Amino acid sequence: MQEYTHQLELRGRFRLVAVTHEPVYAPGDVVGHAVIVDDGERLTDLMSLADARRYLEELVREEGVEPGLENEVNLRKKASQRRRR
Repeated sequence: MQEYTHQLELRGRFRLVAVTHEPVYAPGDVVGHAVIVDDGERLTDLMSLADARRYLEELVREEGVEPGLENEVNLRKKASQRRRR
């Protein structure tokens, strides 16, 4: 049977997805959740949403700063410095 992934959360290069056997997402059709990377490679077997979310948090913590957010932090610092002047 074919599996379809439906992105629920994106954190850096990791995606938390719901897995169904239907191409259109419906919460009642979810057979499990998984964590995948940008290229679609699944890093986990099917698991509960809570377990998948914990695993995603662990991966993000190990990676350090989420890619793309380091610029946002620098922009906030610059903006706050401008306001002080």
